[in-house]
Amino acid sequence: MILKTSRITINLNWLFVLLLGLFCSCSNRPFDAEVGKPLPQWENGYLDIHHINTVRGECVFYVLPDGTTMLVDAGEFHTGGAKYPMVDQKPDTLTRPYKVYVDYMKAAMGGDFKIDYAVLSHYHMDHMGRIEKDYAVSDLGYVLSGMTAIYDEIPYAKIIDRTYPEYEFDGLAGTRNWGKFVNAVSERDGVPVEKFELGTDSQITLVNKPSKYPDFKIFNWHTSGYVWDNGEAKYCWGDKEPRENGASIGFMVSYGKFDWFTAGDAGNNGRVEKPVARAIGREIEAMKGHHHMSWHTMTPEMLEIFRPQVVINQSFYGHQPWPETLKNVLSAGTEDGKDRDVFLTNYHDSTYADDPETLARVKAARGHVVLRVLPGGESFYVYMLDDTDMDFKVKGIYGPYICK
Repeated sequence: MILKTSRITINLNWLFVLLLGLFCSCSNRPFDAEVGKPLPQWENGYLDIHHINTVRGECVFYVLPDGTTMLVDAGEFHTGGAKYPMVDQKPDTLTRPYKVYVDYMKAAMGGDFKIDYAVLSHYHMDHMGRIEKDYAVSDLGYVLSGMTAIYDEIPYAKIIDRTYPEYEFDGLAGTRNWGKFVNAVSERDGVPVEKFELGTDSQITLVNKPSKYPDFKIFNWHTSGYVWDNGEAKYCWGDKEPRENGASIGFMVSYGKFDWFTAGDAGNNGRVEKPVARAIGREIEAMKGHHHMSWHTMTPEMLEIFRPQVVINQSFYGHQPWPETLKNVLSAGTEDGKDRDVFLTNYHDSTYADDPETLARVKAARGHVVLRVLPGGESFYVYMLDDTDMDFKVKGIYGPYICK
């Protein structure tokens, strides 16, 4: 909105930014970050979304406005076996990825804490942990890798996945190992386990002070190939069974005017992302890159509907993000031909050796990426943190972004 008088024209959005900047300069708040120093810790009313980078798995840690915590995925592997080159592990090859996740989360929270919701998007090694021959086995019989290894150092208050209590459907050792873990901690420690429930905002809720934040919710939009559309579950795969990536869960985090969408690896030629975008049918502020922005993901049709200001992508291999996918994400559905802001935890030098122009359009890359929403959900910042050591210092500050 623009106000005009005979002497001055004031753009109210920029007036808001100016006032926000003045407030920042007069106070020591969590968005008062400084390059070269650790990111100020979360405080009540803020929403933090941390993308923790080890280059050996996807891991996203949420701190919700009332301090409720949620971990979505924690992959771990060291033998790739891929036909594409891999980005070098961070911070080094000697530090187990799960240990980086643990230390990072404890640093973010200022010490020991519990994870209120441990959510697994789907059963692949880069999201839950691979069974490596040199990984230890717990006294309950499951291999300690990724999601299962974190539990011994940061307990889970509740576990949610897409198929509980069924884990024998694909015959894969990793899925069976996850099932062993879930059943063991449920029986021994009494940890409740739930199947991800489609079409609800009552499964993942604030657990500390929900009444203080009535404009916060998490809505479950898709799982196992089904999308919630106009009050009913609709199957997206025709007469086929969905591949594991396409069976990923997806949900929307909403806080005031801020909306964040995440869909695991459910790209798959648009079989899920197009129907779910049409079902949601509105613009959002930010989202996670689907399936690490590999081929056939982040379709222009979806981006035209969502029109996110920010996209954050975690990846490990040379084809992630795929150049054509990255070009779509940078430009599809943007206003006035301007690129949207894309943040990459990683990219491989060889992928963009012949296309440095596209890579140069990326806002920032190589590090942990934190999206922090200010109280009330009116605006947010993005921070890049150093991933080359365990100090997690800020190396870039971006924003404020004003929510629509």
